[in-house]
Amino acid sequence: MTNQRTLAVAGASLVIGLIVLGLKLLARRMTGSVALYSDALRIHR
Repeated sequence: MTNQRTLAVAGASLVIGLIVLGLKLLARRMTGSVALYSDALRIHR
């Protein structure tokens, strides 16, 4: 049961991370800010 919970938490973390990355890329597109884009790339690595 613990293994399933660990996988669920890891999966949720991954989904949230991808959502945040998408929001940062959207903000970059809307504002043209290179700082937001570089921050999004740094987190993605």
